[in-house]
Amino acid sequence: MIPRFPRFKRLELGDRSDIEAATQGEPPYSDFNFVSLWCWDTEGVCELSRLDGHLVIKFKSYGSDEPFLSFFGTGNAGRTAATLIAFSARHGMEPRLRLVPETVAMAAGLSDAATVTEDPANFDYVLAVEDWAELRGGKFRNKRNQIHGLLRRHEATFRHLDLTSRQVQKEMVQLFLRWTAQRGRSGMEDAQNELLALRRVFAVEPRPDIVAFGVYDRGALLG
Repeated sequence: MIPRFPRFKRLELGDRSDIEAATQGEPPYSDFNFVSLWCWDTEGVCELSRLDGHLVIKFKSYGSDEPFLSFFGTGNAGRTAATLIAFSARHGMEPRLRLVPETVAMAAGLSDAATVTEDPANFDYVLAVEDWAELRGGKFRNKRNQIHGLLRRHEATFRHLDLTSRQVQKEMVQLFLRWTAQRGRSGMEDAQNELLALRRVFAVEPRPDIVAFGVYDRGALLG
């Protein structure tokens, strides 16, 4: 059970249904997706609360150890934002909310309580799907060459991955370790964090909305 604000609780596997109930019916946002929250909470610092019917999450900054607040929900968004900003200031956090979903940022009353600005640092995964599916033109020449090289070197097949299979889990971990070694990242802190995040995915109860795919060459997982 997620407590009422200002009390918080640490994120647990059992919070999945509450988080999904709080975010259902809205566009998907990765920062408020339970699987993403769970797998990247490698230090066990993510905390949850409820305020005015909203889901409140205390995150740790990806680039530092500084905590910050965000929330999901549109009713009385201005009052909730003002409350969380004041709480942040009182508890030594920057008086600013981050990772606020667009539907929340555009909610009635929010702009009366806070200044809303876009964060260009989060634009890195905005892609033109049709362009990447077709790979036409000179800017995709290297990608096309890489694909052709892959097909020349390997009998590549695309398969659905069963994340509950111990064998598949082993293959995924071995592939990750091989990739970090090739990239010269073995033992680096960020690589170790990514490996832990991968292992945490295996603890999540499988459901149809969690889908994984791999590329094999005969029995070897390539990607």
